[in-house]
Amino acid sequence: MNEKTGRVGLDDDAALDLASAPQAPYVSRDHVGHLTSTFCAATQDQKWTLAYAIRAYGYLISRNERVSLADFANRIAKVYDEAEPHNAAVIAALRTAPSVVSDEAAVPA
Repeated sequence: MNEKTGRVGLDDDAALDLASAPQAPYVSRDHVGHLTSTFCAATQDQKWTLAYAIRAYGYLISRNERVSLADFANRIAKVYDEAEPHNAAVIAALRTAPSVVSDEAAVPA
């Protein structure tokens, strides 16, 4: 994970190249099955929670699929009990993450 931007699955150089223009946050799985994501977090705790969400619930993303963080939260809510504290924290973090990814919005490492 790139510590500055919170991007998972990209090397540092590629993550910095992608960060030059703001973009919508997402989670995706490529044809081989590797998960990647792009997001910014308002706080360090939210960044850790988002990274955890991708690792723990990433299996809900099919191969060759890319979904927004809000759609990812909705998938988790359909499969897991939202009353359980871990699930609730993940769903809340995904739903409240900033809607644009840029280096200016990134939480410092």
